[in-house]
Amino acid sequence: MAKINNLKETSSVNGSKWNHLLLTAMFSVLTVIVFFLGVGYFLSTNNILLAIFSIGLVVVFSALSHQQFNLFNRCSMIEHSYEVTNHLLSGLPDSYTIYNNVFVNDAKLDHVVVGNNGIFIVINRTVKGVIHCDDSEKRWIIDKTGRSGGSYTSEMPNPMKQLRWQIHTLSKYLKDNGVNIWIDGCVYFSNSDSDLLNKPSNCFDSDKDVASFIINYTPKKKLNPQMINQAKDCLEV
Repeated sequence: MAKINNLKETSSVNGSKWNHLLLTAMFSVLTVIVFFLGVGYFLSTNNILLAIFSIGLVVVFSALSHQQFNLFNRCSMIEHSYEVTNHLLSGLPDSYTIYNNVFVNDAKLDHVVVGNNGIFIVINRTVKGVIHCDDSEKRWIIDKTGRSGGSYTSEMPNPMKQLRWQIHTLSKYLKDNGVNIWIDGCVYFSNSDSDLLNKPSNCFDSDKDVASFIINYTPKKKLNPQMINQAKDCLEV
């Protein structure tokens, strides 16, 4: 089993999740209070302006409650995705070391895997739906089905471009610290409801494919134990 190193607090998403749930409850309570106060004042005064104002507040608080609940669900998905990917990577052979939450300059790398055959960045995506992959485009199209059964489309930034940028950033950081080592990576769509069309290489929707990619990888440049240990020292700073 691979060694896991959590370099930064992993509870930030979890904390945000509960903050959003708290705000959801708060705005929901405000919605109910304003509604009944507005109805009570209107019945006692017949003030039309007060009724309109109360309705406006109800609409605003209701919208804010809905927004915060959506953010709560989003954070829950991200947290679950993080746990799924972490469980996958921890199942690698014990010759690998996993670094979670690596900060390099302006980049945050969720998962960095260091092994005898290289360094790998793993980007995780929780997107569900039919994803039209096109490595030449800045954004990918996603076909989704709503809760009511209706179809709609959305977009996401091209994760392969982000992967290349993170590889470049980490490579430069290591070279600046005297470590010239080969780095590769992959994008992992961990949501079981995702369906990748025309997926490029290094883009997976199966945990077995991610593990196979890392374990069976042949580096383009020969590595030595000293170089690997130097890279680990740089990541643990």
